Amino acid sequence: MEVIEKTFAIKDGAAHINYEDGLLLQYANTNYLFTKKEGLPANTAYHVHEHRDTLWISTSAGVAAIFN
Repeated sequence: MEVIEKTFAIKDGAAHINYEDGLLLQYANTNYLFTKKEGLPANTAYHVHEHRDTLWISTSAGVAAIFN
């Protein structure tokens, strides 16, 4: 991910979104990149909301949920 458009604080880490490259979850020792290839409706991510053990990701083509 070259450009981080927004950063959201999440439990034990941070969620970085980009309007072209998807979502990067950053924890102390591990990073996870989520794109359309990994199941997001689109690579254009706008917002991340955390509720209990679920991350809700708003994209240009719909909403995705990541559990745990």
